[in-house]
Amino acid sequence: MQPKIVEWPHVKQWTGATPPWVDEGRPCMVLTARMVYRTAAGQLIIVPAGYVTDLASIPRFLWSVLPPHGELMTAAILHDWLCSHGGGLLGVPRSYADGLFKQCAGLYPVTPWKRKASYRAVRVCGRGGWVNGWHTWPEPITA
Repeated sequence: MQPKIVEWPHVKQWTGATPPWVDEGRPCMVLTARMVYRTAAGQLIIVPAGYVTDLASIPRFLWSVLPPHGELMTAAILHDWLCSHGGGLLGVPRSYADGLFKQCAGLYPVTPWKRKASYRAVRVCGRGGWVNGWHTWPEPITA
């Protein structure tokens, strides 16, 4: 089965409290409509409206090359949801979240080097959030 974004996310700037899975001071976005992603295995993953994300935890000095928004935004939202809620609520390992980031990023016309660099960044830098307990946060923050 071909992976697909079934319902596209709609986001706006978040001005509320910083959620525990986002480094203090990072700009955040909130989903104003849910996002639904169908994996290659046919599983539906629903990110609810009201979920707050920093999109991609990419250091600011790299934003000109790997912006946290744009063509990888949907993959970043999916990955953030799985990292912040996957282990505790959904019972999925971090490698699953990282693999779905790569799968979702493959739906866009992203250059191969950018897709590989983004996936490597997720594998290396995403560990902190998983280890620090993002995946145990019980409920999404609602707008």
